[in-house]
Amino acid sequence: APGATWMAVKAFTSDGTGTTIDIHEAFEWVLAPCPAGIAPGDPSCDPARAPQIVNNSWGSNNGGRTEFLPDVQALRAAGIWPEFSAGNNGP
Repeated sequence: APGATWMAVKAFTSDGTGTTIDIHEAFEWVLAPCPAGIAPGDPSCDPARAPQIVNNSWGSNNGGRTEFLPDVQALRAAGIWPEFSAGNNGP
């Protein structure tokens, strides 16, 4: 899109693993992006820099898990659209 800005959020290690805490912190960062090396919650984090859309291209072995529902609800409450893949396996 014209004028769009792309940003990356690291929630997983280089081998593709991550903890639930890592993922919660990544969602928190999206709500108020921080300067490099600054943890979410720091006063320098700025909700005005939050994206409008978040592409969540990651998977789980338990699609019915609601662990991250509060994170998704917080994104929606902030006016951010969280996009998720429908699955990478299937018939």
